[in-house]
Amino acid sequence: MTGAFEAIKHSVNILDAAARMGVTVDRHGKALCFAHAEKTPSLSFKGNRWHCFGCGAGGDVVDMVAAIQGITGLEAAKQLDAIYSLRLFDEQADTAEIRRRVKQAQAERDRLEAFKEWERRACITWSTYCRMLESWKRDYAPKGSDDEWDSRFCDALRKLDYADYIFYEVFINGDFEAMARFYQTHRQEVKQLEQRIRQIGFTG
Repeated sequence: MTGAFEAIKHSVNILDAAARMGVTVDRHGKALCFAHAEKTPSLSFKGNRWHCFGCGAGGDVVDMVAAIQGITGLEAAKQLDAIYSLRLFDEQADTAEIRRRVKQAQAERDRLEAFKEWERRACITWSTYCRMLESWKRDYAPKGSDDEWDSRFCDALRKLDYADYIFYEVFINGDFEAMARFYQTHRQEVKQLEQRIRQIGFTG
């Protein structure tokens, strides 16, 4: 039984489990505490654990589900076991099969964590890109009607509205599905933008 508990704690991504439980986590890994009533998020997720700085509650993913659902730790563990199809409480499962399922769950957790890290970097890159275009539109605008238009000003005119639209629709208002679609269609563009911003040296 203890082995199943430990396997769940190490295999299930706590942010994914929180989302499945209806907890809204912001991009800084914070949420409203589910252990006490509050209006300002004081609960933080870090290292696959949670802690509330308001009431002091905290723990692992099993503790989290138990707190949200108002159930025992065993019931929470079994619920996670069912949600993620780990079958760790299946009496018919032998040790080798349990290890295979845990390894599979851990690989999925690693993929999700890698995606969240990409999302964090992509948000920084796209936000910087928007600010760079805004500065180009402002700083390189022609001073008079006879002035030649700077290529950076032209770039800003062509791309700023699109860049702002993407930033707000995907990074500000978007959900996990929107980000997943963005990853599929724009990850090469984000990589190129990251390289371009680094080469230009823009930090504004």
